[in-house]
Formats: sequence, structure tokens, C-alpha cells
Amino acid sequence: MHEWMQNKDVVEHLHADFQNKTLQNCLQFIQDSLQTQQDLHLAVVDTADTYMGTVSLKGIDQQTGTAEFGICMHPDGMGKGMASAAMAEILSYGFRSLGLRTVYWCVSIQNARANRFYQKNGYQTTQLIPEQINCRYQEFSGELVWYCAEQGQDTAG
Repeated sequence: MHEWMQNKDVVEHLHADFQNKTLQNCLQFIQDSLQTQQDLHLAVVDTADTYMGTVSLKGIDQQTGTAEFGICMHPDGMGKGMASAAMAEILSYGFRSLGLRTVYWCVSIQNARANRFYQKNGYQTTQLIPEQINCRYQEFSGELVWYCAEQGQDTAG
């Protein structure tokens, strides 16, 4: 995890200062993720059980049936289908097991790699973002592309 956080090509268009995170920050993130029910963070691993990234549902809101999706992959895991499979799996889990109806996420307009990934996998853009999610990104207004996946929608492809 700390390796991809230090990789400029991975983090340059993300809205967090990952390059200044320490190994201790990573360990604390893992520990904290075990203590919350509002966020689900899962490791993406290869067949040798080597960490390749993290996939997340954040701000899980049972009342509205919404959550925010997040993913970040180590460069060694990119281009191998792992991100697509991990995304499809966590979305399926969110819809099937958590009762979510809609999952949202945003990407910087400048993040061409991520936008190509979501479009290639059949995810649709949206401009209808719930305020409880959109309010966290006000400072980036106009710089983001928003996507969503809805329960029952065949999006991964």
C-alpha cells in the first residue's frame, strides 16, 4: 500500500496527499478500517496472495441505500483485470449483502487512465449526486467526472 502511495503516476490526480503518508499511516488506516461499519475496505490480491490494491465502499448509508466507491491499485496490479474484477465484486457485495441501491464515485477530469477504465467497463457518468456525497468535493467543483452504478444494472463488462 505504501509503495503505490509513493508512486507519482498513481497518485497525481487523486484528491488526497498520499505521497506524504507514512508506513505508520498505512497501518493506522488498516486498523481503523476494522473499527467502522460506515466504510468497507478490502485488499485486492493476486493468486499468490500478494497485495495489489484496495477497493472500498465509503460512507455506507443504509437509510438512503448509497455509498461511495473507491479503488487504488499498485502499478504491478494494473492492466491485468484485477481492478475490474475487484470493482465488480465489491459493487455486487454492496448491492446484494448491504442493500445498497446506488454507488457513486468521482474522478478528476485530468485522470485519463481512470476515466478510460470506467468507460471501458461500462460505467455511466451522472450529474445527480446526493448532497451527502457531493458536499465532500465542493472545492473540486467542475474538475470531476461523476459515475454511478445502480442495483440490478449490468455495468461491468
